[in-house]
Amino acid sequence: MKIPDRTKQPAVQKIENINLSKPQELKLNGKIPVYIIHGGEADVIRIDVIFEAGLWFHDKTLVAPITNSMLTEGTKQYSSAGIAEKIDYYGAYLNTECNNDTASVSLLCLKKYLPETLGILENVVSEALFPENELSILINNRKQGFIIEGNKVKVLAQRKFLLALFGENHPYGQKAEAGDFDTVSKSQLVEFYKHQYSTNNCRIIVSGNADDESIKNIESCFGIIGGNSDVQIIDPKHVILNTKPGKYFIEKEEAVQSAIRIGKIMVNRHHPDFPGLMVMNTLLGGYFGSRLMTNIREDKGYTYGIGSGLISLRHSAYFFIATEVASEVCKDAINEIYSEIKKLQSEEIPKDELDRVRSYMLGDLLRDFDGPFAQADIFRILSDNGQDYRYYENIVKTINTIQPFEINELALKYLHTEDMFEVIAGKIY
Repeated sequence: MKIPDRTKQPAVQKIENINLSKPQELKLNGKIPVYIIHGGEADVIRIDVIFEAGLWFHDKTLVAPITNSMLTEGTKQYSSAGIAEKIDYYGAYLNTECNNDTASVSLLCLKKYLPETLGILENVVSEALFPENELSILINNRKQGFIIEGNKVKVLAQRKFLLALFGENHPYGQKAEAGDFDTVSKSQLVEFYKHQYSTNNCRIIVSGNADDESIKNIESCFGIIGGNSDVQIIDPKHVILNTKPGKYFIEKEEAVQSAIRIGKIMVNRHHPDFPGLMVMNTLLGGYFGSRLMTNIREDKGYTYGIGSGLISLRHSAYFFIATEVASEVCKDAINEIYSEIKKLQSEEIPKDELDRVRSYMLGDLLRDFDGPFAQADIFRILSDNGQDYRYYENIVKTINTIQPFEINELALKYLHTEDMFEVIAGKIY
């Protein structure tokens, strides 16, 4: 084995493209699409069963996430304790997740125990019972957690920020109240479950060291799911109200820090400007060496951390800047934030700074694709948004070729300070 010379710095290689593993595709029972991403040396398999059952689809606050969480709390065959015991016995992991647009149930297990654990996953997906006792415990725990979290200024600011952006009747902006937990009923969950967790509303992504026998096990288990296949899926239409940008204050007199959220509605990942906006955002506040971190943390010492982000949703997107600062420097921090935005719009970006951002973003992309489970996560995002791998090919190309003046133009086009929503939660000075 050749021993590397530690006295010499490794050569830096430019990343021109990323090799992506295209999934194997098949259909179960002629209806359920399955995507298989092979890879990995460990004999481990993950199965993600994904439904169009996120917040976008419920018509009452909390119904979508509580329905999803209740799937593992009891079925026709297993009690909640029985599910937990069997999953634990085989060293597996069963997880539910609900986001703005989709919901999922995921199983992670050793390949040799796939036959023993697949039945639990299938049972959870197709035969959930929503037992009253478990529902009462879950709602009570969620309510208490909600109340405790609601005392944090960063949570108050985030909730108000999304409400201001999208409006109270929009699923992306819905603001739950503690009392909403008391109005959730079993009948609401059962109705949502019957309608959204159906076989014609489902995708499955298999990742890891799956062989032919594993695929046969999945086919035999999920290929016979019935019950809800004739349900007509309706995609609701939600409109973002024309809320006016402005300043919103949530006073919390005893707070030591004030939470700041600044941002606006933005174009999402389907827009041709989005890859360039990703570079602009990284430069401004998207990594530890960003301008916001350098100014407001390193130079001014106003905060331990500050960042900006682009959140792309299926039906919208938003840009945000977030931080928590000592209340007495809140106004100064906000002034510095707007100062950095203006510099991004008006001053030429130094080549070495942009090159550093290019290297960071390309390295981060490589990490995002490291291993079959990471690639499954990426594929799920593409699948959720009706995109293919050309999306990432375009991002790599943009990162490598975007010029400083193009970033200035994007900042001028999209970061008008008069369009920003500004939320402060904490002690108001």
